[in-house]
Amino acid sequence: MSTILIVDDNKKNLQILGNVLHEKTYRVAMAIDGPSALKLAEKLMPDLIVLDIMMPGMDGFEVCSILKSQPKTKEIPIIFLTAKVDLDDIVKGFKVGGADYVTKPFKKEELLARIATQIALIESQKKILLQKQELADINVLKDKIFAVVASDVKRALDNFIEVPKLLTNPKINLSAEEINDLLNELHHKATATSELLENVLWWSKLMQNQVSACISRVNVHALLQKLLAHFADLIQEKEINIVLQVNETDQVITDAELLHIILKNIIHNAIKFSHKAQTINIDFQSTDSFNSIRIKDEGIGIEKDNLAKITSAYQYHSSYGTQNEKGSGIGLKVVNELISICDGTISFESNSNTGTLVSIQFPKELKI
Repeated sequence: MSTILIVDDNKKNLQILGNVLHEKTYRVAMAIDGPSALKLAEKLMPDLIVLDIMMPGMDGFEVCSILKSQPKTKEIPIIFLTAKVDLDDIVKGFKVGGADYVTKPFKKEELLARIATQIALIESQKKILLQKQELADINVLKDKIFAVVASDVKRALDNFIEVPKLLTNPKINLSAEEINDLLNELHHKATATSELLENVLWWSKLMQNQVSACISRVNVHALLQKLLAHFADLIQEKEINIVLQVNETDQVITDAELLHIILKNIIHNAIKFSHKAQTINIDFQSTDSFNSIRIKDEGIGIEKDNLAKITSAYQYHSSYGTQNEKGSGIGLKVVNELISICDGTISFESNSNTGTLVSIQFPKELKI
């Protein structure tokens, strides 16, 4: 609801105009002279001011000039509502900063239309400013993420260059065990880099609004089995115990490919931030309205301040896993964006050193 400050030295005029504006559900504030109008404008920061010109002491032109000279109030649009109809007065009204000029006696429909036009312009300006700020925030976030990504890819490429040099150098006599360790390290680096670049590509598509959902019924058990097989080496390496409490018939209504990316990132994080030999529980819950997939680990958890960053569209957080696994932070950015496209919701419950519960919820029935 927009707030309008009306200024007139005639109380009857204030009452009439106030009633007209109340009928259109505007919030109305009133001032009977120039000094009062200046104080109220600075205090209330109304969306619009309807200002009389002929007032004793300080006329409307002076009030408008002062408001337009103050940084705090200069953007508030002012409509002059006055009995002064001379062309010189009308021109002066625009010169001192008025947005519009309506003469008395006014026609109700005309005044309301002019007020509505100014309010619409204000809302458009606010929207543009908000979009501009959001774009600036996204660009800052993008620069931070790409700096991390570039650093990670550079380190991986350095390994891809150096390891083959070691393996083919005749002056270095490596044992079979050392060769196997180097190849395993190279494999881990290649896998991590591939998944990092996959998330970068998804995030790039999301930022360009190039991702849409193809909604269908997705078998959760089959999808989870596929993902757990994908992470089998990591699970074995950390001796993670996976407790899967999902029936073979359990389903959610969403996009299968996007859900695969969502769960892949969440399960990977659960493994990365778990200590050796800990347990990860994955279960399925159903209510009358929703089906939920929950992933609960016993790992290092997420501190409250960092949890806020993870769920924010414009903040960024990355951290190392329990075996110094590097994280870019981009995976959860992708997850948060994909969830909304999939018509789902996601929530995080976590505290430092107590593990993390991630719940993904989807409507139980297809939307028509």
